[in-house]
Amino acid sequence: EWFQKAAARGHVGAQYDLGLLYYKGQGVAQDHAAAMEWFQKVAAQGHADAQCNVGILYRDGKGVAQDYAAAMEWFKKAAGQGHASAQCNVGLLHRNGQGVPQDYNAAMDCFQKAAIRKSSAAYYNIGILYSNGLGVCQNHCAAMLWFKKAAALGHGPALHNIGLLYNNGLGVDQDYVGAMRWLKKAAARGHAASEFGIGVLYRNGQGVAQDYGAAMEWFQKAAARGHAPAQYDIGLLYSSGLGVAKDYGAAMEWLKKAATHGHAAAQCNVGVLYCNGRGVAKDYSAAMEWLKKAAVQGYAAAQHHVALLYRNGLGVAKDYGVAMEWLQKAAVQGHAGAQFGVGSLYHLGQGVPQDNSLAMEWLTKAAAQGHAEAKRAQQQLR
Repeated sequence: EWFQKAAARGHVGAQYDLGLLYYKGQGVAQDHAAAMEWFQKVAAQGHADAQCNVGILYRDGKGVAQDYAAAMEWFKKAAGQGHASAQCNVGLLHRNGQGVPQDYNAAMDCFQKAAIRKSSAAYYNIGILYSNGLGVCQNHCAAMLWFKKAAALGHGPALHNIGLLYNNGLGVDQDYVGAMRWLKKAAARGHAASEFGIGVLYRNGQGVAQDYGAAMEWFQKAAARGHAPAQYDIGLLYSSGLGVAKDYGAAMEWLKKAATHGHAAAQCNVGVLYCNGRGVAKDYSAAMEWLKKAAVQGYAAAQHHVALLYRNGLGVAKDYGVAMEWLQKAAVQGHAGAQFGVGSLYHLGQGVPQDNSLAMEWLTKAAAQGHAEAKRAQQQLR
């Protein structure tokens, strides 16, 4: 109420604070459009924080239509005043090619300007460029240096990335104990990917004694934050009975949570559970629906299952031609079962002209991966 009275009289600080209240939904209903209105009033008077916030709203499409070019314009106004967060945001737009052509060198320049002002986000983003070799030669040692600068200021994602470097032995000797230590520091700040990473270390017995119960505990922390890979791994633990009693119903519940976030492996597993009637009634139509979601993402196992449903007429009309299309998509990715399927269809002349030469070629690929049926089929063709 007092902010509104002062803001109505043109008090810049009150106008800005009122914008923050609307942005965060503190004391008022969250209203990004109202936040934008107040931030713009202040930004027009040269207030750097407000200019940066206007840019954020345009970038995220909150309260206004998403507009990267407008976001860049406002970020630049604030960055020109030495605003470190705005400088970082200009760098991110350059790095991601949003509102401007992608330019890693320009991104690095912006991050370095913000780094002079001891911005943890700038330190972190410089580390990302070095870690991925974007605009600079890939250098994990340099990445580690910059991540540690950011971590010293409590930057959660930087703590996480240090853990990943130790986990993968990049820029340092591989050290799962060190990875666990850094991931736990990030997890203490509520970083979901780190909670998941800790769960993976417990599941695999890396740096700690293998403990599926502890893995489940950490996966659940991450899953509660909407982390799809953690939700997927919880589903796998329930379906395999590791650390918990085997429960296909619970497995389906968790796999679906991950699947609705677009997690291809989870979508595939949901489809397989529908195919097998585990945790749900057998339903080939539902199976096809979920398997196709994963298949169109290029997930080879799902493409193979889709092909099997078409080949056998389960949930769809039998169609060898379509089955072959899906088998070939998976086969070129090295999926042994799909390679066997392609060879089999060529041998039988189903969906394609009969061709034992091509059949042998694909059966040989599958057999080389140890596919038992492909080895037997090879012997028969010979």
